[in-house]
Amino acid sequence: MELINDYSKESIEEVEEKQIKRRKPRRKVISIDEIRMRKRHNRDSANHNDYGNEGFLLMIFYYLGCTLTLRKIKKEGKNQKLKIESIKYEDIEILSREVIEKDIEDSKLLNNSNEKTRTKRIMVNIIIDNTMLDILKNQFGFVFDQTVKKKPEKEFMPQRWILAHIKLEKDWTMKEIIEEGSKFYNNIKLFGKDKEVIQLSKDIVSKHIEKILQKTKSIDNTNESESYYLSV
Repeated sequence: MELINDYSKESIEEVEEKQIKRRKPRRKVISIDEIRMRKRHNRDSANHNDYGNEGFLLMIFYYLGCTLTLRKIKKEGKNQKLKIESIKYEDIEILSREVIEKDIEDSKLLNNSNEKTRTKRIMVNIIIDNTMLDILKNQFGFVFDQTVKKKPEKEFMPQRWILAHIKLEKDWTMKEIIEEGSKFYNNIKLFGKDKEVIQLSKDIVSKHIEKILQKTKSIDNTNESESYYLSV
C-alpha cells in the first residue's frame, strides 16, 4: 500500500512539473495608447526611409545636370514627399508621371479595383522610383545594390525597389543614403517654399543664388539671406 502511495505521489509530482514547463510566460499587457504609439513610430520610420531614399535618387539626378519638376501636394508635413512630375536631361524627358499614369490606365489593371484612386497613386509612385533606378543603371551606367522594399499589396502591383548601397566618391550605406537623401529633400522644399510647382536644376539654383547675392550685397555682404543649401 505504501509502495502504491509513493508511486502515485511521484506520478503526481512529475505531471505537475511537466505542466509548469508547458506553461508559457504571460504576455505583457499593452495598452491601446502604446499600440497606437508603436504603429505611429513604425509608420514614421517607414515614411522617413522612403523620403530619404527618393531624395537621394533626386540628388543624383540633380548633380548629373538634370532638371527636376516636382509638385506640392495638399497634405504637408515631415517626410511628406513631393509629386515627381518629370525629369529632363539635356532637354530630353527621361521620366514622365503623365506617361506612367497613361500606361497604367491603358493596361486595364485597375478596372476591377475597389480602391482605384489609391491603388493607382501607389502604383505610380512605385513605378517612378523603380524607373529612376533603371535610368541610373541602364542610361548612366551606375552600379549599385538594390533591394525589395516590401511585397506589393496586390498581385498585379509591381515590387518596389530601393537603393541599398552605392559607391560614388565614397561608399554609401543604406542608413547614410536615407539621411543624406532626407537633407536634400528638405532643401528642395525650402527652395520651393513659395511655389506650387518646383523646378530644380544646377543652372536654376546658380541663377537664384546669384540673384540673392546681388540683392544682399548692398545691404550686408556678411548676412545669410537663405536657410537652405543646394550646391552647384
